Amino acid sequence: MVGHEWGAPIAWHTALFRPDLVRGAAGLSVPYIGRPAALTLEPARGVFGPDYYQLSFQEPGVADKELAADLDDTFRRFLHGLSRVPRLQSVELVPAPVTGCSRSGRRRRTARSSGSRGRR
Repeated sequence: MVGHEWGAPIAWHTALFRPDLVRGAAGLSVPYIGRPAALTLEPARGVFGPDYYQLSFQEPGVADKELAADLDDTFRRFLHGLSRVPRLQSVELVPAPVTGCSRSGRRRRTARSSGSRGRR
């Protein structure tokens, strides 16, 4: 089973909880960090505040009630978020052109390294 981004933890946990269904698991773009010391979102509450969306899904019915209150609005906002065209950056935020670069860490290309059989 292979999971990418949000799917990576799903792949890992499926393999952990149902090894009878999964021969192997791989995660792309997100490293496996193992089981946390505490299963809590309290650090998220501290960083993002009490209205952080993942917190509303922790108590049964809270998110369901909010999302079901206006289904048209819920789906309109969800689909709009998926289709949004990113805004252009303002001129001040556009990176300046590169005026130089470093070749450190790069292997020098030589006749030997390029596979050529010319003079040495």
